[in-house]
Amino acid sequence: MRSKGRRKRRSSVRARPLLWWLLALNLAAGVAFSPAMAARRVRVIGAKTVDQARMRGVLKGLKGVPYFLVNEPELESRLAAAPHLDSVSVSRNLFGRAVVRVVPRRPVARIASQRSLALDPQGVAFLHPGPVRGVPTVFLPGQAFRPWLSACAPFETRSLAWVCERASAIPSLDLGSVVLTYQGAVSLRDRSGATVVLGPAERLEEKLERLESILAERPSLFESVRVLNLTAPSRPAVVERSGVVQP
Repeated sequence: MRSKGRRKRRSSVRARPLLWWLLALNLAAGVAFSPAMAARRVRVIGAKTVDQARMRGVLKGLKGVPYFLVNEPELESRLAAAPHLDSVSVSRNLFGRAVVRVVPRRPVARIASQRSLALDPQGVAFLHPGPVRGVPTVFLPGQAFRPWLSACAPFETRSLAWVCERASAIPSLDLGSVVLTYQGAVSLRDRSGATVVLGPAERLEEKLERLESILAERPSLFESVRVLNLTAPSRPAVVERSGVVQP
């Protein structure tokens, strides 16, 4: 009889920590799913004026919704539902505060004949909320550039965007436009009127490195040169006012 009483007391003592854990979990769940834990203050970082009204409308859905009942991926997807936005992230805490960080797409080029159609660094064509300025203009073959963009492989548009960004960073090159032909040949146009022929979209890194080294040696090259042909980067050719020179 004594041994049975001891077993009952021991099992009762062992059950107490479990009961405390269950009680704590119950309280935590009650707090987490309570409307009191819903977001009351929302701070938006990086949103442009054109997006603020739309985002305020979406964020109204956070009010009164308990912390763990908010579907963050769906919320972020709705906030980012604009072609000029790259990503939107939402971070929240249990004290009713939320921070929305907006990352817009960065244009590296503007599509010719369209003031607001741009390319981002990944080669994605998107409608910019306003006129695209401060980047080179891309001339695509023919007038029907929209079908060309949709039919073009992602690598090709990424490559074109990369050329725009890389060439824009070359000192002494005031890049105004990038021209792509039906055959896939690429040319750069300096705002002075000079043209840099890169030729087929092969060895582009080598060609642009060669261009950078040439301009480093002769920063004022385009004052006397009308065309610099780097189709064969090891054998650059120039067209000057007086004729053709093959270094």
